[in-house]
Amino acid sequence: MPKVERAIAENLNLAIEDVVEGLLQASGTTGRIPTNVGEILGYLDLKQLSFDFMRELDFMPELIEKRDIRAVLSYNDRIIATQRQLHRNQTVFSTLHEVGHYVLPEHVQKFYVCSIEDLSFFTKLRLEAEANKLAANLIFQLDHFAIEANSFPLGCNVITDLAGKYGTSFEATARRYVEQHSQPCALVVYDKVEKHVEGLEFDEFPGFKVQYTITSKSFREKFFTKILEEKIIPGESSVYEACKKLDVTQTVENKMSITIVGKGEFMFNSQLFTNGYKVFRLIYPEKL
Repeated sequence: MPKVERAIAENLNLAIEDVVEGLLQASGTTGRIPTNVGEILGYLDLKQLSFDFMRELDFMPELIEKRDIRAVLSYNDRIIATQRQLHRNQTVFSTLHEVGHYVLPEHVQKFYVCSIEDLSFFTKLRLEAEANKLAANLIFQLDHFAIEANSFPLGCNVITDLAGKYGTSFEATARRYVEQHSQPCALVVYDKVEKHVEGLEFDEFPGFKVQYTITSKSFREKFFTKILEEKIIPGESSVYEACKKLDVTQTVENKMSITIVGKGEFMFNSQLFTNGYKVFRLIYPEKL
């Protein structure tokens, strides 16, 4: 017989947030930060094991093909297998993602093989997005993170501090921070580009491009939802100043002028930091 939480979710059609709240309470992890994954797995009678999928599991190469597999759920065996090479934060998220497949209604497959695309912020598959949402809500304990984040003045230092406290990646924490903040703020994420891009000379600098923008509700209602394009000149842009920092707590602060179609020009406060792979820019109005 399935665990009580799955039966309830299927019979009463509970929202993801309701399932998360039930899991946190039943496993005794509510309000305990970081979320204890082991206790959630113990409550569900699931085991989490780590493997080198290509070398240790004979059946995986045929399943993987060219996909970068991060996690596997065998429902009947009550086992979640994660790729051994994953960082601890990735292992936690991947494990809880599979917990999502295990407990959520409609997720009725007996065997899940989840790739890096399935686990990404940008997955277009509904069931994978639902599993991601459940995992994030378990890690950030629903509104617990938002209440704490909003109790401090806006700043990148809050993001890096909370990432350490909740045991989450800087990118996931920064996204959650902005998405759930009560004040107007936005996060611009810059990703590195290949050096052989035609027409660009990077010399000793990596190239950067705007990967995506996340905004708080109050920010997008007053200003905009995304930055589509930005001139990021090697050696001149503050993005490069930030990428040279060796510690996530070392932020670069400046002002940023943005012209918004139909609204005019606005000046924003800007704070940047890097995790060594990407650069993150937190922006918010000069006057809140």
